[in-house]
Amino acid sequence: MTTQTPAKIDQAFIDAFSTKANEPDWFHKFRLDALEKYNTLPMPKPDKTKIDRWDFVSFQKYTAEEKAFSSLNELPEEVKSLVEVEHGVKNVYIQHNQTPAFLQISDELKEKGVIFTDLFTAVKEHGELVQKYFMTKAVKVDEHKLTAFHAALVNGGAFLYVPKNVEIKEPIQSIFIHTDADAPLINHVLIVADDHSSVTYVENYISIGVEGKGVANVIAEVVANTNATINFGAVDTLSEGLTTYVNRRGYVGRDSRVEWALGMMNSGDTIFDNTTLLIGDGSIGNTKTVAIGTGNQTQNFTTKVVHFGKASEGFILNHGVVKDKATTIFNGIGKIERSEER
Repeated sequence: MTTQTPAKIDQAFIDAFSTKANEPDWFHKFRLDALEKYNTLPMPKPDKTKIDRWDFVSFQKYTAEEKAFSSLNELPEEVKSLVEVEHGVKNVYIQHNQTPAFLQISDELKEKGVIFTDLFTAVKEHGELVQKYFMTKAVKVDEHKLTAFHAALVNGGAFLYVPKNVEIKEPIQSIFIHTDADAPLINHVLIVADDHSSVTYVENYISIGVEGKGVANVIAEVVANTNATINFGAVDTLSEGLTTYVNRRGYVGRDSRVEWALGMMNSGDTIFDNTTLLIGDGSIGNTKTVAIGTGNQTQNFTTKVVHFGKASEGFILNHGVVKDKATTIFNGIGKIERSEER
């Protein structure tokens, strides 16, 4: 870990990296608007956990660029076991720190119009589609300081779009490898299943050989349109030195379903928000979470299902194991709203 002064987050900072990356004007403006909100919004207030002194925003450099992998055989051994190389995985995206390091998607899915790529390729090549859903339905920029920080400075992630009437039988996987604590892991995954479609998506966050302190800000937006099904699985194993904010949010349309299977195995202090918004009539959300606390870490997990649609169903099941001097708090919330309020 270096001892240089943390990066100053201002318009000049955002202008520099956005221009260098040749981002479209709409996305550049989106970042600047989020920066204004970041400077004025309060921090979130998780129940029964004081985070006033937690550092979620300081970092030394914006990115840690790495070389791409030419094949899955070049992956670190810890990652090979996740993708099961010997079983011939078909659809996988791998990111090393902030670098898109490997992408494989079958010709069959491409022919059906499925889009699976890194977030910034999607912003450039599928801008209209990304702009429609990126922090507009599931997670909003102005919820609090950490959502605005994420919107202004997002530096990695993936985009998956499943067109209407397409059912994907094979799982689609993303792996986010973290090896440099100096660069923040500000990662955004956006999944959209259009009408009458279905997909199973699995992601892994893994730290390898990471020393020192850093920050992670992870958001996943899962949008299931009419009569769509998304099965979302995740296992997070980020390092002890990371202060981590995780927000995985579902937006579920009429007669649609989002299933969550989440394993939270981070070693550092973590704030976790998993909310399923049951927007449409007949929508279903089902969340299963397993968390392990070790050492001196503090973790706060909020799992919420909010009912807007009629005849909607929500289920929450949380399991936790706490060792040593760790603290883990679970909040399970079910709420019924008027349909016009969303």
